[in-house]
Amino acid sequence: MAEIWDIYDINKNKKNKFHKRGLPLDNGDYHIVIHAWVVNSNDEVILTKRHSSKNICPNMWECTEGSIVAGESSVEGAVRELKEEIGLNFEIDEAEFFTSFVIDFSNTIIDSYIFKRDVNINDLVLQENEVNEARIVNEKAYREMCKRGDIVDSLMYFYDLYKK
Repeated sequence: MAEIWDIYDINKNKKNKFHKRGLPLDNGDYHIVIHAWVVNSNDEVILTKRHSSKNICPNMWECTEGSIVAGESSVEGAVRELKEEIGLNFEIDEAEFFTSFVIDFSNTIIDSYIFKRDVNINDLVLQENEVNEARIVNEKAYREMCKRGDIVDSLMYFYDLYKK
């Protein structure tokens, strides 16, 4: 079954229009993608490796991310994606809004959230065909991964903003 998105303008106003995933977006139409950062008490983050079958950025590291679906708010999408991709259950009120920005070339609005919890990496349940592996990294390891080009480009902002 195809994933259906609500369409927004650049200011995150719903356009009362829907879009089927995989088709090109019209000029001036945007969809919302969430970044869900799970941060532990040592300020380390969970990163997941994108499945090798992914069309975009296969085998690259990222936080949990994904498109919100029609009728869903971005925070609801963040909670859903965490459950689907790594098996973590969070409540909406555990989400801390972090930042939002636009990626024009892909008609994407990113809404980023932080979820604070100490997690045992062995307790994660990785979604088949989405995630190959997971790890918990500190800032130094994260920055080294960024320098090597191991992390999806749109995620390199994290520690720069988190430390402020």
